[in-house]
Amino acid sequence: MAAETRGYAQRVDIRADIEVVWNALIEPATLAIWYAPGARVDAREGGLYSARHGENLQREAHIDVFLPPRRLRLIYMPFPDLPDEGAVVVEDFLLDRDPAAARAHNISAVTVLRLMGSGVPERRLDCHLCGPAPRLGARPAAPQSAAREGAGPRSGVHAPDRALAPR
Repeated sequence: MAAETRGYAQRVDIRADIEVVWNALIEPATLAIWYAPGARVDAREGGLYSARHGENLQREAHIDVFLPPRRLRLIYMPFPDLPDEGAVVVEDFLLDRDPAAARAHNISAVTVLRLMGSGVPERRLDCHLCGPAPRLGARPAAPQSAAREGAGPRSGVHAPDRALAPR
């Protein structure tokens, strides 16, 4: 039987064009700056999304949905050294342009990144926090049943860090 799981939903408004944000999610060189050195991405549906955190932690995911520059869904593989609790961890990145926010802030572009995650086992929450979600501002929410009952995401317009800056 699967363990209790958590989910989360996060909205982050980023002061950068959608292409820049998309590339920050899929380009290994850029991922190495803001997420994990040694990241590997086979950027296609069915590809591999992999990142090493320190000496002993490798996170690997199957790219289930790849729709540039709008959607990236990752299905994480179980940790090889931990018991399989039957939960499937999924992260779904949805990107949209927000021209109204760009005009309101008198800037050239705002990208809305909606990140939804599910299947995070309660007892493995600390292990899951090695994925991209925390670096983008996502925080685990209440168990998924509570999240469906209205726990909503937070929002704000964020300036890009160096990794997202246009070159």
